[in-house]
Amino acid sequence: GAYAFTTGLLKKIGIKNEIENWRKIKDEKKTESFTIYHILKDLEEEKMIKELGYSDDSIAYAALTQRLKLDEEEKDSLEFKKLLKLEYKNQPFHIYVYKYKKHIDKKYAYAKSKNEWALAMVGIMPENEEKKILPGLIEIGITVKVNETEEEVIQEKLKTLRFLERERVSLNDRDYGYMYDY
Repeated sequence: GAYAFTTGLLKKIGIKNEIENWRKIKDEKKTESFTIYHILKDLEEEKMIKELGYSDDSIAYAALTQRLKLDEEEKDSLEFKKLLKLEYKNQPFHIYVYKYKKHIDKKYAYAKSKNEWALAMVGIMPENEEKKILPGLIEIGITVKVNETEEEVIQEKLKTLRFLERERVSLNDRDYGYMYDY
C-alpha cells in the first residue's frame, strides 16, 4: 500500500538514510510515528529503528495514536492502563491496554453526546521482528457500561478477539504487568 509506494519512491530517488533526517521527521511528525516505523521497516533499517527509540511499547502507542487520530492540542487524552502477557502459537504475545478520550467540540456534538472514556487494545508479538503488530490486533472504541468494571470488559474482549477464535491463548490472571505512563 502507501508504505510500499513511499519506500519505493525513497529508494528510487536515492534518499540517504541518515539518522538525523529521520529523527527530525519523527520529532516534527509525532502523529506519523507509526508510518515512519513502517517505512523504515520496509527499507530494512532495523538498526535505525532501534536508534530512533522504537520499542514494543512505543510502537503500540504510535499505532494507537495514529489509528485514533488523537490530537493532544485538542484536549484528547490517552492513558496507559496495563500490559497483559499472553502466549500465541507458543510465542509471547502482549496486549497493551489504554484508556482514551477524544474531545468532542460542541459543533460536532451530534456525533457523540459526551466526551466519554473508552478502552483500546493493541496486540504486539515481541519476538516477531517481521510483524510486531498483526493485522486486526488494534481494537478501539471499547466502552464500559455502568454495570461493568473495566477488568470485566477487558476479559470479555480477550475472549472475543479474532485471534482467540483461531487458536486458544493461554491467559494467566496473575501475569499482569504495570508499566509507566507516557
